[in-house]
Amino acid sequence: MKDDYQWLSCMLGKPWRAYATGENVEGVEAWDCWGVVVYAFYQLHGVALDRHLDIPTKNPRSFVRVVAQEITSGHWRQTHHQKHGCVVLLATATRFHHIGIWLDINGGRLLHSTEGVGVALDGPAHLSNYNLVEYWEYVG
Repeated sequence: MKDDYQWLSCMLGKPWRAYATGENVEGVEAWDCWGVVVYAFYQLHGVALDRHLDIPTKNPRSFVRVVAQEITSGHWRQTHHQKHGCVVLLATATRFHHIGIWLDINGGRLLHSTEGVGVALDGPAHLSNYNLVEYWEYVG
């Protein structure tokens, strides 16, 4: 597992764009929330997650369906607390619509990308913006 975090420098502050995974689009590198998770997960665990590029980014039902597919794949186990490298599912209503990855940096940070903000590392207090938060660790 990498722990030097040098790979973060290519992501932080980059804009959000649907289906973006750091590629250069119109001269700008951009990331969506799942793209951040896929890239960071590979850096941390050496595991290439499916990009699910057929799923509409702004469609909450599609997002829930992909999350359900991933969870029922048998590769994930829910944990009741933050763990380094675990996936964090987030909802402001009753359905999950956002995802990030937890990093043990400066007391713990959520690495994620949101529209209008871009890629950010937010502390634990940021989680209070969501009424549903779940942590999932990869078990292979």
